[in-house]
Amino acid sequence: MVQAWNILLVVVKSIFGDNKINKIMEKKKGKKPTIAEIKRNTKKKAPYFFDAKTMKFFGQRMSDYKVHKCANGEVYIYAKVYSTDYRTGKKEFMGYTTREYTGTDLKNTSKKLIQITNC
Repeated sequence: MVQAWNILLVVVKSIFGDNKINKIMEKKKGKKPTIAEIKRNTKKKAPYFFDAKTMKFFGQRMSDYKVHKCANGEVYIYAKVYSTDYRTGKKEFMGYTTREYTGTDLKNTSKKLIQITNC
């Protein structure tokens, strides 16, 4: 049975390519969580991460956060971070907030955004 599945996988890969297969396998493993679900699930362990005052300080909104699920099942969130210049009032881009979502917690990650989106 396993050999038949592997042969089928090779045939489908040759027809559709690896990207199509990765998308199919991602659907099979389960859907990626929404940012609202992540906020709700991390409320106890990371109560200030999605707090309105915290997000305002960094110039973020809930809609700014993106969720990325890797092929190996790891889930990451990321969003742009801004700083407000107190003299001019302009928002200046500082970088990205990146965290690994573990199901109930958000862990700091040393991975850069390019590593997260290409995993």
